[in-house]
Amino acid sequence: MKKIIAIIFSGLFLGCGCNKEELPSRILDNGVVIEKPYIWWNKGNLEHLNELWEVKTFDFNVIKELVTDDKNYLASYKLTDGKLNWKWNDYWNNDFQFLGEPYQINNLYIDKVNKNTYCIDLFTGKTVWKIARNSEGNWINSGFNDNYIEIMYGSNKINGFSAHSIYVGKTDSPNFYKEIIPKYFVSKNLTVNDEVGICCKPNGFQKDGKEMIFIPFYCPNSINDGKRYISLYNLSDDRWVYDSILISEKSKLGMSLLPLFYNDLVIINIDQSLYAINVMKGEIIWETKFNQNSSFGFGGFIIDNGTLYCAAEGDGYYALDAETGAIKWKGERAPGTSSRMVVLNGVLYYINGGDGRLWALDAATGKTLWRLKSPDGYSFKREINVMQGDGERKGYVLTSTWHGACAYEAER
Repeated sequence: MKKIIAIIFSGLFLGCGCNKEELPSRILDNGVVIEKPYIWWNKGNLEHLNELWEVKTFDFNVIKELVTDDKNYLASYKLTDGKLNWKWNDYWNNDFQFLGEPYQINNLYIDKVNKNTYCIDLFTGKTVWKIARNSEGNWINSGFNDNYIEIMYGSNKINGFSAHSIYVGKTDSPNFYKEIIPKYFVSKNLTVNDEVGICCKPNGFQKDGKEMIFIPFYCPNSINDGKRYISLYNLSDDRWVYDSILISEKSKLGMSLLPLFYNDLVIINIDQSLYAINVMKGEIIWETKFNQNSSFGFGGFIIDNGTLYCAAEGDGYYALDAETGAIKWKGERAPGTSSRMVVLNGVLYYINGGDGRLWALDAATGKTLWRLKSPDGYSFKREINVMQGDGERKGYVLTSTWHGACAYEAER
């Protein structure tokens, strides 16, 4: 059966302006494409549309949030033509503005805000389950196989102070079946929020038939810096493989990204460095340091065909050998933060915050291929997704402006 490609908006129902602009197919600036026609553009209701929020990338869906001064919805649109599939608004109180990194498996979408967690069927737009938790939840959501992972603030006390705990549930149920408390190094030092320890985006994988959860965590030296540890929990056997391996003696709290698994390695970011770690042994295989002003909190990093692509904010776009950390190339970079990167058929796509344009880089060389202007004269938002072609198109590149979503034909 052919997969359904859907765009999910949250907000007031959007009017669909699906006609192509009458633009030349390619307008060039020194060999770089700066304008091209869109496949469709779904314009918002400008009387009520305040802001188009984050796009989240999944196997066959893009999640978008929309904030209005009227009734808010999640809405699903087909990626190929921008037509409406369904709308959803079964949320409590003011929960609509989801802040999470949702987890999606097959047709289930799980996200949370405040104390509440929601599971939605992406094919039908119906609520599968929803639940109000007893403790304030972290905005992180992740998962693997049919497990979803949540982190709770202050659900445990160590020496009378708060610490993060990890909870694991099955996607067909709102109830957790496992709680995991990292082996925090407890001292008199606390974070600015009086915490003795913070989980930094755990995520899971399967190894030799066993379900594992890789858990980076942080213990403060002061309110400004702390030690970074990693741990690995065997969920199938209910035991630690290793519970606290020190990776960095002193780092800023900063923004951590979800661990990225590749063969026997896991890639993590700490301050201005990327680390590749043998995930089963906890051994550092390589570390690559970047410019002292760089960070990875926005653009992040991805792997495709053995190459690690990373967006070092304040420095540039890089391609590294995923096995060794050796740098293959450094690409052009405009100022400002950017969206997460996506890759399709040897091309990297992202939205740059500095100039508000949709960029495309050749994944083999780093050469800039696109710096597209938005169709409405406003900046693109920092959100993007791609889909393989269907015979009619080479592929689809989806993004949005502040006034609606649009789809372009991919470079390849």
